[in-house]
Amino acid sequence: MKPEVRFHIRDSGHETKLGIGPGKVALLEAIEQTGSITSSAKKLGMSYRRAWLLVDETNRCLIRPAV
Repeated sequence: MKPEVRFHIRDSGHETKLGIGPGKVALLEAIEQTGSITSSAKKLGMSYRRAWLLVDETNRCLIRPAV
């Protein structure tokens, strides 16, 4: 069994929740390496739409966009 780390950030004044797990971390790292959501999605075997939704969810929960 491989250990997993997950973070959940909650703002007590809002219902905004951000879960960061290995999938989002891998996607963000791939985007940093490739400079492209499309290339990163292909590299990770996911659809562009799924990758874009994950990036959008992450960006909406942060003060400044991650991507």
